[in-house]
Amino acid sequence: MKIAIISAMEKEVTELFEKIQNLEIVKYKNYEFKTGILGKHEVIVTNGGIGKTNTGIIVALMDSLFKGIDLIINLGISGGVKGKVNPGEVVISEKLSYSDFDATAFDYEFGQVPRLPKYYYGDKAILEKIKLFGKVGMILTGDKFVTDESSTNEIIEKHFKGENVLCFDMESTAFAQSAYVLGLPFVAVRAISDIIGVSGQVDNYTDYNLIACKKACALMEEILNK
Repeated sequence: MKIAIISAMEKEVTELFEKIQNLEIVKYKNYEFKTGILGKHEVIVTNGGIGKTNTGIIVALMDSLFKGIDLIINLGISGGVKGKVNPGEVVISEKLSYSDFDATAFDYEFGQVPRLPKYYYGDKAILEKIKLFGKVGMILTGDKFVTDESSTNEIIEKHFKGENVLCFDMESTAFAQSAYVLGLPFVAVRAISDIIGVSGQVDNYTDYNLIACKKACALMEEILNK
């Protein structure tokens, strides 16, 4: 398979760079793409920047510059929901939506971008192959580093009740939306770097995020090898 592995921050994929065989570097405008072989697959690895807008740009560029992509994987770190996950655990996206998109005044559901679905789904065939590598569940995405447990609980209770929400981040659903529009299979693989609302969350993130990044990369290498 030809697999595009995209993160927001470079540190989320740095550990993969040195593992790529037959490495070639493709530069385009402000972006740098590393291509080659990783495990049993041809890969294109890059980081596109934090947030939804950067995510949409990088996915569109990947699809335009590299033909024949079979799968997009968003690799990175996320803030976990207390009681659902622990730091260092890995979340695999079965379902994704937005935690901050609100067009309900026009009779759309909360989290739904007009003319698009409220929920996006990880590719079923890929999920079946990698589900044992992490916790499979729902990811919510918004343009905010979330630290308030009460607000996230309110969002879940009011708009996603009954869903298995495991973590919040700033890109995964935007990746899923972009892949959906472009007709590309997609899955997000996220290592938990911090737990939302716990005492010292930001300090915990600062101390632990590189460890979480390395864990995500190590897991990705294992998945690609198997």
